[in-house]
Amino acid sequence: MPHHPDSVLQALDSMDTSHFSERERAYYYLLQTEAEDKCYVEHTTDSLISRAADYFRRKDDRVHYAKALYL
Repeated sequence: MPHHPDSVLQALDSMDTSHFSERERAYYYLLQTEAEDKCYVEHTTDSLISRAADYFRRKDDRVHYAKALYL
C-alpha cells in the first residue's frame, strides 16, 4: 500500500466481495478507503468507512477502529 496504492486499489476493485464474512467486508472497506485516499480519489460519502468503524467498534478491535476513525 505505501508504495503502490494504485495497484492495491485496482486489485480491491476487481475482487468479488459477495462471499466475504462481516469481518472480511469491514477490513475490505478499510483497505478500500485507505487506497482511495492514497490515490487522491475524492470521497463523496463516508458510508463504507462508517460501516467498517461500526463493525470494529462493536468487536472492540481498537487498532482497526482507530484507523477507521482516522480515515
